[in-house]
Amino acid sequence: MEMFRQIGRIARDGPATHLSGAINSSLTEKVIARTYAAAAFTFGALSVGPAFSGQRVMGQVWAWVFGLLLFGGLAGSATAGIVGRGVRPAAGVVAVAYLGMVVSWPVAVADPNVVQPGTPWIWGLCNLAMAAAAVAFSEAAAGAYVLVVSIAWGVIRMTPSGGQAGWEKALQDSGYVFVLGIAVAVVAALLRRAATQVDASHAAATAKYTTATQDHENEKQRLAVDALLHDSVLSTLLQVTRADTAEAKRVAARMALKSLNVIADTEDDIHRHNRPITAAEIRERFEQLRTELEVDVALVTAGPDQHVIPYAAAEALIAATLQALVNSAQHAGPTVTERSVTVRWSHTCVTVVVSDDGQGFDPSIDTGRLGVRVSIIERVEAVGGHVKIDSAPGRGARFTMTWDHPSMTEGSPDAPTETVHAAANG
Repeated sequence: MEMFRQIGRIARDGPATHLSGAINSSLTEKVIARTYAAAAFTFGALSVGPAFSGQRVMGQVWAWVFGLLLFGGLAGSATAGIVGRGVRPAAGVVAVAYLGMVVSWPVAVADPNVVQPGTPWIWGLCNLAMAAAAVAFSEAAAGAYVLVVSIAWGVIRMTPSGGQAGWEKALQDSGYVFVLGIAVAVVAALLRRAATQVDASHAAATAKYTTATQDHENEKQRLAVDALLHDSVLSTLLQVTRADTAEAKRVAARMALKSLNVIADTEDDIHRHNRPITAAEIRERFEQLRTELEVDVALVTAGPDQHVIPYAAAEALIAATLQALVNSAQHAGPTVTERSVTVRWSHTCVTVVVSDDGQGFDPSIDTGRLGVRVSIIERVEAVGGHVKIDSAPGRGARFTMTWDHPSMTEGSPDAPTETVHAAANG
């Protein structure tokens, strides 16, 4: 039954509750895209000045075409980050424009033979271009992009338009671009793969939850059917076989009539199971149970009139009480002088105590009978309650069945005053 309680907690919260704070693919892509968009705005703004100051040594057609592509992509990336859509296409424009600028840089200057005094201004955007490739492209394409750009930078640095640095400096800059680009691509890939694994785990957990829920419902139905068969059929048949007196035959007839009514009302009970039962109905149901069974039993009910409990919980307690009384009538023996049912409820708890002073039994011995295990213990536990049995040979039996409200707490300052009603057959 512990499995049922675990499933009940999952059913109440849902399987996604435990993963609601976890990284998933959607959240990862959103974080990567917005981080890149913020970087595009920052680095793009910082590069506007160097771009205009370096324009005078460039071919004007090249400068305007690639400049508009690059800064248009950066502006589009920043805008897409704000609106939350279109970041990947905008990042693709930036990556492609930057690659075109790097590859064509040696011939893009107005005079390719003039040695430029410093590093090309597009150097300051290499890190952003790598990030754009990681956002826009697949892992393989981003890796190839990093390799091509890093090689191109090594070539550029050794040309006059790139400052004509020595091969050592060119190799250093090329290595810097490569390491930086690979680091960015690897981080993005790891985040995406981790998010994909979380998605897969979530899907597997959801599938297991669905299966467990179905198994739980099937088990509940099995318990209900077992209890119904035992209470309404087997108990009646046993009573009939033991009815050797006129009184016993009358009890058997009443049990048979009640069994037929229970079976006929089962479908209606299924449709009514979501309706809560009020305090007045609790009293009425237990009084009806005592009257129909016609067993000499004292009944005490106590609790606030405004209280309600779920239909399923009330039905389980009432049916378990019926079975406990039937067991008492059948097995307590002829020495019984006291038999009672006490029902107490508050805004958080319902307790039913069924006791007699008969011959009792040893609860630790499994007799193979379904009455106690299925019709009482499992029935009450199936709705979230628990059962305590206090009995021993020669000193009677006492069943304490308790159902606690799963969400409310005791001690409400405006709790109504309890009322007590007592009745007894006589």
